[in-house]
Amino acid sequence: MKDERAQQLLAKVMDWNDDQVTIRVQILQMLAEYKYDHYQRFSPGKRFIESLAAWLRQFDAADRATAFRLVYEKLVYISDAEFTHLVQTAYPDLILQERIRLVAEEQGIQSYLINQIITSSRFEELKLKSLYLGLSDGARTNELRRASNGEINNEQIWQAYE
Repeated sequence: MKDERAQQLLAKVMDWNDDQVTIRVQILQMLAEYKYDHYQRFSPGKRFIESLAAWLRQFDAADRATAFRLVYEKLVYISDAEFTHLVQTAYPDLILQERIRLVAEEQGIQSYLINQIITSSRFEELKLKSLYLGLSDGARTNELRRASNGEINNEQIWQAYE
């Protein structure tokens, strides 16, 4: 759908005048170009503004402004590259740090004594006994396993779709 027709559709759904459309659509187009239109799960040729208008249409007219504000002011879109980066940093920045914290707390070791913590048998035991659940087909558990540099093996990953 052409941008102009998508804008007209959004204006009709939201009951906006020309000034309201112009101001909001400029920002929406910038967001769409930067993030949304490159989202891999959009259908080919489908654009953000037309998808937004179709989504907003499902709400009662009185609730559409609130739904629009949610997308316009609050929605945080994470691109595929950003999500990959998040997964790759999850092991060293979150999982490993939590294991260090647990061992330090359990054994009464000061948290800055990293070498003492990571050489303890409990640290290794926790590494081996940890199970990583993938709760959807997009959980990226393979990326997490690879980012762990061999610390997580296949037997520690379970995909659970239910």
